[in-house]
Order: sequence, then structure tokens, then C-alpha cells
Amino acid sequence: MKTDHLLILSLVLFLLTSWAWASPANQANSCVSCHTNDKLMKTLVKPPVISGEGEG
Repeated sequence: MKTDHLLILSLVLFLLTSWAWASPANQANSCVSCHTNDKLMKTLVKPPVISGEGEG
């Protein structure tokens, strides 16, 4: 009985660690690597045109 629990626990731990290792966040072309790049994020947004005096 204890051996079955130990085997299942070992299998679950192995699967969790292998899933975390192969997750898309670890890849070079992931959302995390893109969204943490300041230069790339600034190229995606066009700054608004400010004409005349500001409000207030």
C-alpha cells in the first residue's frame, strides 16, 4: 500500500517537473520574453499627437 502511494507520488512529481521544464514560458519566443522587452514594447505603441496647450 505504501509502495503504491510512493510510486504515484513519484510519478506526479516527475510529471510536474517535466511540464514546468517544457512550458512555453521557457522558450525564446514567448509572451514573457516579449512583454519584458522595453524597446520592443515601445515600438508597438504610437505616441499620441499633442497639439497646442494641454487641458486644465
